[in-house]
Amino acid sequence: MGFLMGYLFYKTSNLWICIVWHTVWNSCLNVLTIQSAALANDSGLISISTNFFWVAFKIAVIVSMLLIRISSNVVTKTSLQSES
Repeated sequence: MGFLMGYLFYKTSNLWICIVWHTVWNSCLNVLTIQSAALANDSGLISISTNFFWVAFKIAVIVSMLLIRISSNVVTKTSLQSES
């Protein structure tokens, strides 16, 4: 996991992309845990996994929205500087 995040950062030079990718990956792993817990009929594990999934999902959405906002601000500032 750490190697993949380091490789992504090396290729993209964007830490936010690595953080979002890591969060989405963890969400997917939590979904697999939920499915495994459901097969094992373990209600406690299902509850914990579901909560972790929604927290990770919300973080991924918020960080993605911030990324879009930051990148649009950078584009706007760059275009304003080139017009001057």
